Amino acid sequence: MSDPAALAGSDRGEAAWEALFDGLPVAVVAVDRHGGVVAWNQGAVGLIGSSRRLARGQPVAAAMGLDFDVGAAVARVVAEGTVYLRRDARLLLGPDHERGVAVRIGPVAAAAEGSAAAVLLIDDEGSFQREVERTRQAGRLEALGTMAATLAHEVRNPLGAIRGAAQILATVCDDSDGREGIAVILREADRLARLVEQVLGVARAGATVVRPVNIHRVLDRVVELLVLERPIDPLAVVAREYDPSLPEVVGSEDRLVQLFYNLAKNGLEASPAGIPVVFRTRLSPVRVRRGKEGARRLSVAVIDRGAGLTEAARESLFTPFFTTKEGGTGLGLALCARIVEEHDGEIEVRPQRGGGTRVEVWLPLV
Repeated sequence: MSDPAALAGSDRGEAAWEALFDGLPVAVVAVDRHGGVVAWNQGAVGLIGSSRRLARGQPVAAAMGLDFDVGAAVARVVAEGTVYLRRDARLLLGPDHERGVAVRIGPVAAAAEGSAAAVLLIDDEGSFQREVERTRQAGRLEALGTMAATLAHEVRNPLGAIRGAAQILATVCDDSDGREGIAVILREADRLARLVEQVLGVARAGATVVRPVNIHRVLDRVVELLVLERPIDPLAVVAREYDPSLPEVVGSEDRLVQLFYNLAKNGLEASPAGIPVVFRTRLSPVRVRRGKEGARRLSVAVIDRGAGLTEAARESLFTPFFTTKEGGTGLGLALCARIVEEHDGEIEVRPQRGGGTRVEVWLPLV
């Protein structure tokens, strides 16, 4: 069998190197003893978003955009013959966009000049963590579905009877205090009915028709709704930073409008008055690691300039009935998680550089 390190050192052997490593579910980058990129596999193309030809020959630090001195780490690995591991590295993919990754660097024995002297394995730790959270969220929603069915039966029907009786009383009551009390009963009955419907909306998957959807049309509909609710300059509501070349996604336009409306409304409520939230779209350079390997996604980031969230709050944010807002039900973001789940997507919340919060949603392309 040919030496993989030698294969990676020539144009003739590049196809053979790709055949060896392209099937791996992690990014693999081969570098020479000086830290120059010799080759990388399809996993690296997907994760980093740069072609093999453009990367080849570049210093590994410049080609990859990692947040630590990769060149120095490679030099130490080559010189000492040891393995380097960094679990908390950040991959800087562009303005305001980074990914958490784990980086392992190992030496290649008896590497010839110009061939691979070290190999880097880069694993998208964030994708793994989101998959774990996705599994947890599915369990929460399953439990909520059981509770919601009981709630609908035990609460909704008696609530309708209470409201009907109160309406009858209102027609015969002449006392002003009595009428005021009846109004309170009706108002609270309506509030509880809405709460029951919200719980049911989170617990059950939407019976929706899916078709190719233009994500910018979805976001523009959200902006229209938000502007109608707020008699202020539209530019103070949402700043749109769109990639006009994005392909369509497969989904329900109405459900996606509901998703991004909830996220944007939360962002506006968290931000100072007059400061818009940002809708930022782009083609994600990160592969989907479940389902179809190599499938591409688009990303929609909803960015606010609020006070931000604590780590504990971020971990519980999509848990039904958890809320950081006074008077909130804790169901809006749980519903967002349900809609993302329906679309086979992912959602992540993290602090935004310079203050605020960034909620990013990934959706598979058509």
